Amino acid sequence: MLAEDELLWKNKVSEYSPWGAALKTEALSWKALYRKITSFGFDPDACGKFISLSENNLLATKSDDTKYSTVLGPKLTEEEEDGKHYWEVQVVDIKTSGCLCVGVVNTPDAINFPSESHGMFGHYTHGWGLFSDGERCHGGSWVRPAYCSFTSGDRVGILVEYKEEQNEKVQGDESEEEQTEVSDEMKIKEKSCQKKSQKTATVSFYINGACQGAAFTGLEGPLYPACALKRKGESVRLLPEASFRFEDKVEKVQVQNKEADASATA
Repeated sequence: MLAEDELLWKNKVSEYSPWGAALKTEALSWKALYRKITSFGFDPDACGKFISLSENNLLATKSDDTKYSTVLGPKLTEEEEDGKHYWEVQVVDIKTSGCLCVGVVNTPDAINFPSESHGMFGHYTHGWGLFSDGERCHGGSWVRPAYCSFTSGDRVGILVEYKEEQNEKVQGDESEEEQTEVSDEMKIKEKSCQKKSQKTATVSFYINGACQGAAFTGLEGPLYPACALKRKGESVRLLPEASFRFEDKVEKVQVQNKEADASATA
């Protein structure tokens, strides 16, 4: 009975975070909200050297001034939240324009890659990043035109949308034995094109709430939000209210779509 006591969980939410109660919705119980806010944040097990986490893993701060270091958030997959994920960080302090970078990677091992000078995740094939000077980078290649730059005090959002696309696949003959059992006409029919569905992700960036457009498309597999800091004292703070409000909006749209489909069927 205590484990299901909503007043108990309401108090736990208030004890954990001063902003937690503001995220309460009718569809979300206090117990579910507590579970959600305590699991949200940078991953302490996927945190590069010289980055320290505080404020319940919401604030990442650089303690060294020699090389880039990367910190990740939890894995994003196409199965959750209708394939849509939104993360937003506030740049608390930036020391040098063009160095700080936000984006996504497709491997948790990104924090262990060489990170001297320009070796942060945007310069590898596993990373897609937006630098603070507005430049986008993937695999060591720059993508232009540049987006708006951002600096201390600005909010940077990352939207990952998984969408299903159709890829054509040609099916050939199974074996020589089967080839002798069917006519040439049947062989041709067996080689007809078949559709195979696959979900790929599009990554878009937002600067202070303004969408900058689709930055990268066609990304496959699970992704991880990533932030790379270089200068000592640089820091970024995750804004859970932005992510939770976005998730709530997605959920409401899903309900509206289901109601619309039900009405159409009736």
